[in-house]
Amino acid sequence: MDGFLVFLSAEVKDGLGRIAGKRMFAVYVPARGEPRTINPSVLWDLRPAESTEPLDELPDLDRVMDFLVTGPLQEFREELLRERQREAEIKRKYGLRSLERLIMESEAKLVDYELRRAMGEEIPEPTILNEMRQKEELLERKRKLEEEISRGTKLLPSMPEVLGIIRVIPAPGGEYVPPDPELEEIGMRVAMEYERSQGRTPRDVSAENRGYDIVSTAPDGSVRYIEVKAKARTGPIALTPNEWFMARRMGDDYWLYIVENARTSPKLHRIRNPAQRLEAEEIRGVVRYIVRDWHIAYGEGDHA
Repeated sequence: MDGFLVFLSAEVKDGLGRIAGKRMFAVYVPARGEPRTINPSVLWDLRPAESTEPLDELPDLDRVMDFLVTGPLQEFREELLRERQREAEIKRKYGLRSLERLIMESEAKLVDYELRRAMGEEIPEPTILNEMRQKEELLERKRKLEEEISRGTKLLPSMPEVLGIIRVIPAPGGEYVPPDPELEEIGMRVAMEYERSQGRTPRDVSAENRGYDIVSTAPDGSVRYIEVKAKARTGPIALTPNEWFMARRMGDDYWLYIVENARTSPKLHRIRNPAQRLEAEEIRGVVRYIVRDWHIAYGEGDHA
């Protein structure tokens, strides 16, 4: 990575001035290319620079704001709007209809009082006035609820606030060997195909820097968070700090899928809760955790 990470906070308010939602966004601005949102956990995979000098340059914040306001912030607004519309429908279905029923009942009572009066029955005036006041209160409650529903679904994002900016520079030459896109693609394909064959529904989230590559949901609602490592042959595997920390945090829900001999005859190994089952060596210079003996320590089979 060579560019800037810009952290921003933005909120969305409704027509009543209430905060409908607030979110922190991380935007990566590469030295060459377009801005894109990135998972803030990418920080775990970056080694702090030795120098703590103030930044001698800044990204084009107007460009960052334009990107955020017209893209991710609008998506956030639409996400909140869908939820508000769902809530509004519930209020219409139960709140407004209930009030309308009560108003109709009150109107029916008033009509009944007038008919009975016309037939000569003595109806106390306070009884009629009390019913009229109750009807007016119901009408006012209905009006306020209608206004609340209407204004509650009018959402307006605020201008984002910059929380902080981080300059990211490439690691010195020779410290880091970039991943092989072809191997990664094969590994993801093998893992996704296996998940589908087991009746689960996998979703590729590898571009989001979550600390795992696949979210796979079973029919019973259980979820596997899967990190995929593909090897041209075999040997040690490297995990980023974010991947290792997520493995420790998620425990039995986290799976390590290792695909050996990916280009020739792919063989999939599955290890559940690798942070507990495997020993990792922290390589500080390159910000990686190396697992060297994953085969020897736990054999050739899968660990469920």
